[in-house]
Amino acid sequence: MKDPNRKHACYLKKEILIHDEYGIKEQFKKGTQYDVVLDIGANVGWFATLAAYLYPTSQIICIEPNSRLFPFLEENLLEFNAICYLKAIANPNYSVLHFKDAGDDHGLSFTSEVFLPGTTPISTMSFAQLFLTHCQEKRCFLKVDCEGGEKAIFLPENLTFLSQIDFMAFELHKEIRNSSLLNICLSELRKTHAIISLHKGRILHIKKY
Repeated sequence: MKDPNRKHACYLKKEILIHDEYGIKEQFKKGTQYDVVLDIGANVGWFATLAAYLYPTSQIICIEPNSRLFPFLEENLLEFNAICYLKAIANPNYSVLHFKDAGDDHGLSFTSEVFLPGTTPISTMSFAQLFLTHCQEKRCFLKVDCEGGEKAIFLPENLTFLSQIDFMAFELHKEIRNSSLLNICLSELRKTHAIISLHKGRILHIKKY
């Protein structure tokens, strides 16, 4: 694995490979099969590479808006059945979002739909577009860690798609944990999925009944 930040690479190894915060190793041990693994906020591909090793016949789809990390992501997944998009997931009303550098982890944090000083414009795709292109009528694992951009996924108009996904693992950032839209979406998803909150609400595992 190539990662430009050794310190952050050690953190991601613990988070993904050792602690299995997104639950994919646990699902593999249970024998659960997936046709598609979606990785929204793929960084350089630590989670996507693990998913590709565990599920070599699955299609791996990566979304990463950071143009500095994207070449590492593509190179790390070159030998696997993967498609990588240099985009952010957004409300379909916005073709561009603005992000700021998050610091030492070389990530980008969602800032706003409009330009602010010090932000970088990133082209987008909607969650509906992503789902309809890659997941319709397929067994799907969804992992999301997109630095606040998850608010573009937890929308009532996306419930039709979210309800069809077999397993979801979300890292929730502070700005969305108590949002009304998140609570509306989770209330609806509880009709079809079991929801487990981990690490004081920072991680959600959402599994279809």
